[in-house]
Amino acid sequence: MRKWIARFSFTLLIVGGLLFYQAYELQGSEPRPPAWQLIVIVASGALAVAMGARGIRMRHEQMRDDR
Repeated sequence: MRKWIARFSFTLLIVGGLLFYQAYELQGSEPRPPAWQLIVIVASGALAVAMGARGIRMRHEQMRDDR
């Protein structure tokens, strides 16, 4: 599992950013979506960014261990 998170770390950061942007766009749209939907999108974005950041750290640990 650690290998896959490290491999897809940059992709997870992009997905997290896109989810945050989608929540921002939906917030100003008419008709307004329910609050729970925005909360789920923002929470998913935060999880994706956190996993991406952890993946970057794992990848750098792997690179350091290979030396």
